[in-house]
Amino acid sequence: MSDLVEVCEGAVRQREPEKDPVCRVPLITSQREEQMLIQSTSKPVVKLLVNRHNNKYSYTSTSDDNLLKNIELFDRLSLRFSRRVLFIKDVIGSNEICLWAFYGHGKKLAEVCCTSIVYATDRKHTKVK
Repeated sequence: MSDLVEVCEGAVRQREPEKDPVCRVPLITSQREEQMLIQSTSKPVVKLLVNRHNNKYSYTSTSDDNLLKNIELFDRLSLRFSRRVLFIKDVIGSNEICLWAFYGHGKKLAEVCCTSIVYATDRKHTKVK
């Protein structure tokens, strides 16, 4: 009986076409890899840099929610537009905590930093917008 099950499962697998994932988002592991990806594509590129390990100050009360909103927005956009735009996520990044960068034809066109330092009366805070 187990031989029959294996034969049937094999036949079913052969009939079902392999499905590619709808969306692939490269996770950057080096600056060189990032440049190679950006230079080798003809699509526009959107990069989200998220680096929570580089914070000198405490976050404001809404920063965690706003950081999560940026990540969720990136995920929604990448699912919706992955056929037309290359989305890249960078977690090894620079001195920034949350930064969107936009590239076209291999060159950086713009960037939007999502963080700022808030000077409170008692100490400095990092605010994520």
